[in-house]
Amino acid sequence: MARFIALVMIFVLFIGCQSKPTTLPFTTHPLHEAVEHGSLEITKLLLAKDIDINSKNSKGMTAFHLAAKYGYLEIATLLVENGADMEVKSDEGWTPILLAMSQGQESFVSYLLEAGVAISDRNHLQRGLLHMSISEGSLKLFKRFIDEGIDTELQDHTGLTPLMEAALYGEIEMVKILLNQGVDVEDEDKRGQTALMYAARYGEFKILAILLIHKANHRHKDHKGRTVLDLVKASTKINKVTQKAMIALLESL
Repeated sequence: MARFIALVMIFVLFIGCQSKPTTLPFTTHPLHEAVEHGSLEITKLLLAKDIDINSKNSKGMTAFHLAAKYGYLEIATLLVENGADMEVKSDEGWTPILLAMSQGQESFVSYLLEAGVAISDRNHLQRGLLHMSISEGSLKLFKRFIDEGIDTELQDHTGLTPLMEAALYGEIEMVKILLNQGVDVEDEDKRGQTALMYAARYGEFKILAILLIHKANHRHKDHKGRTVLDLVKASTKINKVTQKAMIALLESL
């Protein structure tokens, strides 16, 4: 904290001596420091100076990215009032709404949605808002993204679809919603595995049953020639009771 305060005071004095904008003698921008520390008052002080509000750090992130990461709504509002870009991308493709969603900052995501930011962007791993709402367990935002018309079958860099992700995280309600949206239960990731296989590997018995009811192919083989039953038998992530029940169900088909 002492370093932070000293950095800010030096910055304010430095800027106050300049007749025009110049390059800052810092590797870390004081505005980024102020926002990351959640300091509204120092943020206000810095914004009163002639600074670039959309300046980026070494990862290509702006002060607004940091406000999104930590869910600082009051600071975010102040930044926007002073010209912050709400849809700026980092070097790895992170927009503020993606970053906020990845950190489970639901209120901040809702704030950005109300502001009308784009919801179709993806990061360097090709993960979008729907993937992240599943991994964060945010059913409310998941439903909202669906209502907003987000693509329900986008695949990330490994080929993982939202249905596969919902299956591996055991998100039954999300699985049902995606199935009602008409997603393809036979979509495959880059290993040739389907949502049914994810449910099997992670011991999600109820989701396995739901997918089977929706005609998921339990005889499908991945790129290594393994079936759903093979994956259940080989899995170390399933308790013995669930594993036995899954094997019995699959062998009865």
